[in-house]
Amino acid sequence: MEQQTVLIIGGGQAAVQTVISLRTEGRIVLVGSEPVLPYQRPPLSKAYLSGQLAHERLFIRPPAYYEHANVETLLGVSVTGLDFPSKRAALSDGQTLVYDHLVFATGGRPRQLSCAGADHPRVHYFRNIADVQAIRPHLQAGARLVLIGGGYIGLEIAAIASKLGLLVTVLEAMPALLARVTCPEVAAFYQREHEQQGVDIRCGAMVDGIEGNAEQLRVITRDGSTFDADLVIAGIGLLPNVELALASGLICDDGILVDELCRASIAPGTLRRSTARCYAWNQYPMLSSRARPWPQRSAASRSPTDRCLGFGPTSTTSSCRPPDSAAATTRSCCAVSKSLAPSPRSTCAMDACLQLTRSIVRSNSRCRKLGLLSANT
Repeated sequence: MEQQTVLIIGGGQAAVQTVISLRTEGRIVLVGSEPVLPYQRPPLSKAYLSGQLAHERLFIRPPAYYEHANVETLLGVSVTGLDFPSKRAALSDGQTLVYDHLVFATGGRPRQLSCAGADHPRVHYFRNIADVQAIRPHLQAGARLVLIGGGYIGLEIAAIASKLGLLVTVLEAMPALLARVTCPEVAAFYQREHEQQGVDIRCGAMVDGIEGNAEQLRVITRDGSTFDADLVIAGIGLLPNVELALASGLICDDGILVDELCRASIAPGTLRRSTARCYAWNQYPMLSSRARPWPQRSAASRSPTDRCLGFGPTSTTSSCRPPDSAAATTRSCCAVSKSLAPSPRSTCAMDACLQLTRSIVRSNSRCRKLGLLSANT
């Protein structure tokens, strides 16, 4: 049987899990835009930011793993174009790759501030190793840090920064912290914990602009309040990296739309559906009425990846329904995937609490449905 090539676009958790699931089947090429091997992101805002975790310990798999698994890693390179009929991918370094199967695991990027002054060099975002390296030199005791966004990233950075002796202010536009992901009681708990550590939390604070010079900034909120800062970090969500998918004719809607086997679909009138074999891994389902988790693997299947790419037994009950069928589609989370790998031990109690939030929220939700908790609990 002729050896098949699987091209994986992306260098995050979903990309590595695809490599692990495929094992040594065929030729695997992983193209990542960052110049480093795939790594865990959760520790970036905790142990790695505080300097307690070495760079090498972030890697999901060590360099030797890719050699032994015969995986080609093209790092610091991006896919700039796709030709589905000929199954060719053009790379930013001028190379052209021919593939049999194509996997989108392109992740996401930080949502940018849209206010005046958002492009100031002391305004940072937090997503990758380069972001941490740019922020670290400014984390000096006594420095004033303003965090725009009171979600997981903002609160984790606040915990580390306050421990390092910075004067931390969190500006959250919603009425409460973590408003999109947890209940008011849990949000209030986290607010108390952070305030006890000296963090100044302002909810309902819409940022209208940022002023300043090369040395210091001033953040202005809609109600006219001002907050002086030596450093500003914005954590206001992610945008899925779907530009390549859209340009290639795939159907997207705040992510790549896929069927129950994570197969993407070509937009009508672009190409015939059968001309491309594209997959987008649903690593971490989004909270959406159209989203649903990865289907349970069949007993005969070796892994979902094997089954999707045709390397293992395929369930006879599965079908590739049209992308407009809500029962068969899900928003692909290749664009917003979260690392499922365990993170190092937390550096403070607030970090530990933050890591438990998702499970607490899910448990409370289930308990309410079962009548174990009242609606007001």
